[in-house]
Amino acid sequence: ELLGNIEDLKDYHKKVILPKLEHAYRDPCKMRTLFECEKNKLSMKYGRYCINSSRSASIIKENLPFFSQYQHKNGQTHRLDALLIKPIQRITRYHMFLSNLARTSTELGNADSSADYSAALDAIMSVTEHTNTMMWIGEIKNCPLILCGQGPLLKHGRVLSKKIRGSFKNRNKWPCHLLLFQQTLVLCKIVERSEKEQHPDLEYFKHVCVNHIQGLISESSKTLKIQKLEIEDQLTDSESQKSNIMMRLEFDSEVENDIWMKAILTEIEQLKSISLRL
Repeated sequence: ELLGNIEDLKDYHKKVILPKLEHAYRDPCKMRTLFECEKNKLSMKYGRYCINSSRSASIIKENLPFFSQYQHKNGQTHRLDALLIKPIQRITRYHMFLSNLARTSTELGNADSSADYSAALDAIMSVTEHTNTMMWIGEIKNCPLILCGQGPLLKHGRVLSKKIRGSFKNRNKWPCHLLLFQQTLVLCKIVERSEKEQHPDLEYFKHVCVNHIQGLISESSKTLKIQKLEIEDQLTDSESQKSNIMMRLEFDSEVENDIWMKAILTEIEQLKSISLRL
């Protein structure tokens, strides 16, 4: 939990990124191909590391005397938390590296090279946006899940949540954020008075494993019920035990409702397909 997937990142850069960089550094087209082809893997690996960064920081804070003593005993210049932020800083360095190459190519009048470096930069900016999102999600308050173990984040967005029973009335709705991981659907409440518009503070509310979702029911064009398989030793909410409904959600539009339904159903089918092959 402290180091996350740092060993995987190290091996990935040593065995994949570095050899390809050495092969591509003289060719802007190869540089573009490198970062466009590796964008998804970079997002996945760095996303997993970043979502665990909050947990790492908590462990260091809880055991600060031990880590301070270790630092002093081994003559280390930097604290452990300063070292663990370095993998995240590497993404920023890629951004600066490609930005400088694109700008220099433009100044030299080489439009084709500038276009290739700019495309590579766009790929890295996409990775940066994803890692920033994962760091934000990793700071969810009171979350009982190890989020880095839930698989890739497939989709997330704002919704309104309603009690399991009752009608959808405005006064009974809570602003929430819904997160679909490969293995788990997580619902978080948006903390009141949060000053962050794009990435507000989140507090864990409830979750359901994707392979425990029994069905999705549309109550209306914009509202959705999520049914959970009844597994007695995992249900703690008596209301959920009676109704078998885990979540009731309202989306901004019918289109958004349909998109979420399709995303969840697709992941359910993929997990079923995987289980059948095992």
